[in-house]
Amino acid sequence: GTLIIIAGISIIGKSIYNLYYPNELHALDIGIALTALAGFINYLLGIMMIRQGLKSNSITLVAGGQHLKSDAYSTIGLVLGLGLIFLTNWFWVDNVIAVLFGTIIAITGLQIVRKAVAGIMDETDDFLLEEMLEHINEYRKNEWIDIHNLRVIKYGSALHIDCHLTLPWYWNLQESHDEVHAFEDMLKLGTEKELEIFIHSDPCLPKSCKLCLKQNCKVRQFEFEKKIDWTLDNVLLNKKHEVAENNNKQ
Repeated sequence: GTLIIIAGISIIGKSIYNLYYPNELHALDIGIALTALAGFINYLLGIMMIRQGLKSNSITLVAGGQHLKSDAYSTIGLVLGLGLIFLTNWFWVDNVIAVLFGTIIAITGLQIVRKAVAGIMDETDDFLLEEMLEHINEYRKNEWIDIHNLRVIKYGSALHIDCHLTLPWYWNLQESHDEVHAFEDMLKLGTEKELEIFIHSDPCLPKSCKLCLKQNCKVRQFEFEKKIDWTLDNVLLNKKHEVAENNNKQ
């Protein structure tokens, strides 16, 4: 990302310099053809690397692909500039377009650095969490009374997931163990990434009855009142959900 920023700034600086001290250009037709071909190859390689990087969750591959794509973008500017010069003999056009594309390249580098720093600092990946919650809600079972304190941490191409899963308090150890495994299997169905999962099982509390979807519960103390959808606003909190007047705040 830093190298891409430097490349973009260098292009801008050299182009501004050439506005005042232009270089004479030769063999524009051959130069345009060779530059366009190189740019096309760079773009295809960049797309392939980015796709593989996203598939394997590798920021290194993604950054490499972005680098190649940035080369392709600069090539577009170069080809446009050379083409206009070839048709009009306006030599200053090449430098103006180069300044524009140099700026685009520098911004691309900044975005890569920003994403890398976010990964280092374990910044919450809202898109990843939203995708996971959509899968969890789709396969949600009535026995899973509540989930909270959800955490997802990236380790290279692998994901570490941990959360608290509320289950009926009267279940024996084997029943709770089997249900935790069912929850883990459900998570694995939602992604091709390698997962490391840690689930902490919690017993339900009397206040859980108001949001519990489990039917034919013989120890229910309160009538069911409301189903609470699991969203980013409530599953990240280290607190069981409950139906109350201040439910929106929770």
